[in-house]
Amino acid sequence: MLVTNENRLQEGETVRMMWSLLFMSLIIVSNTQNLIKVEKTSQSSTFTYGSVTYSSERAVVGNWAQCTDTNARNNSWWSADLLGLYEIYNIMIYIINQSNIKMEGAQIVIGNSSEKTISTSNLCKTITNFTLNKNNTFQCDGGSMWGRYVTIYLQTRILILCEVQIYGIRKGLMLIPENRTWLDSLIYCRDHNMDLAYIHDNETQA
Repeated sequence: MLVTNENRLQEGETVRMMWSLLFMSLIIVSNTQNLIKVEKTSQSSTFTYGSVTYSSERAVVGNWAQCTDTNARNNSWWSADLLGLYEIYNIMIYIINQSNIKMEGAQIVIGNSSEKTISTSNLCKTITNFTLNKNNTFQCDGGSMWGRYVTIYLQTRILILCEVQIYGIRKGLMLIPENRTWLDSLIYCRDHNMDLAYIHDNETQA
């Protein structure tokens, strides 16, 4: 079989197109925003009615008919500890239609400290419009933010949340909230295709 220069050029162009498509696919996959599985939550107070406790984890279990509820106090908050550093793109909040719920003025804060403070550096969004019985998706005013903690503040009323979904990509370190020896920790990390972190400075520790 005679292979001409034209054949070689066509084959080369085909290979380049295949690599280009593969490269584009890798870029798309690497930028996929994932729903973060939240396993640790807390809130400023917990309302109890009869035998029902409206605890913080009810907002992340996937049952949209069951809600969290704080007591009737000012400066209410709900917080998710993601147990690792994430680049966060979207926060979706759903609340049932109920007359005593007003979310306007609530603030979404993303940061690396468990302390419940609001500053210009960790404020993601102040909610100005919210529709009950509907998915409300919010993005931070300055674009995606990095952090371990996502906190929702409502300073003037009780805070009720029925479903909170946080979307982002895990970055850097992940915290495993278990007490283990150094050797057990190393084995655990490697069994999960990770490695045990060596922390050499205060910034990484924080």
